[in-house]
Amino acid sequence: MTQPTASAVQEFATGFLRTAIHPHGPGYVWIRRPGDDRPVPLSAPSAPVRAALTALRPAGLRLALPEAVGDALHYRVPGPVPVAKLCVG
Repeated sequence: MTQPTASAVQEFATGFLRTAIHPHGPGYVWIRRPGDDRPVPLSAPSAPVRAALTALRPAGLRLALPEAVGDALHYRVPGPVPVAKLCVG
C-alpha cells in the first residue's frame, strides 16, 4: 500500500492505540499505531484468521482487514467516521 500524502482529517489516541485517518484514493486509510502504554506491537491477522473472517461476509457490512506497514496497521475504508459513532444516537 502506498503511503497517504494528505494530512490527517482526524486523529485520536489513548495510551494503548494511536489512530490517524487520511484521505487516500477514493476513500480513506486509517493508520493505527501502538500507543506509549502498549506492551506489545500491533499485528495483522494471520492468513488463516484472515481467510476465516473474509468467509463470514455478513449481509450489509463491509469488513476491512488491516495490512501491516512498518509498526502500523493500515485499514482501507470508504469513510472517515468510526462505526461506533454511527451506532449512538
